[in-house]
Amino acid sequence: MQRIQFVPSVHILVQTLVVAIILLLLFLRTEGSPESALIFGAISYMFTYALYLIDTLEQPFRKGRMSLDDVSLFLLREFEDKVRAASGIEAR
Repeated sequence: MQRIQFVPSVHILVQTLVVAIILLLLFLRTEGSPESALIFGAISYMFTYALYLIDTLEQPFRKGRMSLDDVSLFLLREFEDKVRAASGIEAR
């Protein structure tokens, strides 16, 4: 998965769609009620977070970058240690 290269034009398309939808929501005529503001905020948050999610899923195993979404490789390292121990190869 780490070697998959996503098409840059798809990122541009998604970003453009998100900006267009948020701008469209800004220019919609509403009564100015708190419910309208809440709906606008929720929809804007979902689309903005979708951009972040796409970026995170594109490269889940980033080295040297700590975030809450990092994928832990401890199980893979434990498995490697067990295989090395079983085959008699010293760990690095």
